[in-house]
Amino acid sequence: MKILIYKIKKIIIKRFKNIYLEIKVWFISRQIIKSGKTFLFIDCGSNLGQGFKFFRKYFTLDIFDYILIEPNPNCIKELKKLTNKKITLIQKGVWSSEGSVKFYGISETNNKYSSGGSFLQNHNSLWYKTNKENYHELNTISLSKLLKEKKDNYDVIILKMDIESSEYEVLPSIIKDKSIDLIDHIFIEFHGKYFKIKDQLKYQKIEQELKKIIKSRGVGFTNWR
Repeated sequence: MKILIYKIKKIIIKRFKNIYLEIKVWFISRQIIKSGKTFLFIDCGSNLGQGFKFFRKYFTLDIFDYILIEPNPNCIKELKKLTNKKITLIQKGVWSSEGSVKFYGISETNNKYSSGGSFLQNHNSLWYKTNKENYHELNTISLSKLLKEKKDNYDVIILKMDIESSEYEVLPSIIKDKSIDLIDHIFIEFHGKYFKIKDQLKYQKIEQELKKIIKSRGVGFTNWR
């Protein structure tokens, strides 16, 4: 009985959080739409388009152009089904620079789409140990360069970032070169909770400091998960 009550409570709490997030995103989107004439939404870490399908309800395609960025080769077929003249797909990983980086984690999970795949070898170390010899060499895109290229064409840029711990590399890089200032609002999932217990406190401190800096630059910030 206690187990059943616990499961029901978890379901209720999750549902409440989802409703709260939807209300918050709706409110943010209404405010943002008033602030410009040309709008771009960059989805960093699209996976199978789950985030895109959520956000397009509020940042609608009649107003926003979209860029979907995803490095996982197993996800590209599904993402291509979503593309049109308003939606561009970039088959690369978001990183601090252009080039190629080892991508770990696909082979360690049963899900072929592997939402846990990452450029960081110890990502998801709470759940499994990565086979460091089994990786994919994938191309990367510089987020800073992309932001600078797109800002000339758009008044407003919104960013969703769910990049499986690469945020600890990417965010400091765009803060350092000030391209963070080109973003109007960022929705982000941090992944520190998926590291080994002994490492989680370290990443929580990094996350708090990154949040503080981003907000101090006048960029809107929302934890998206």
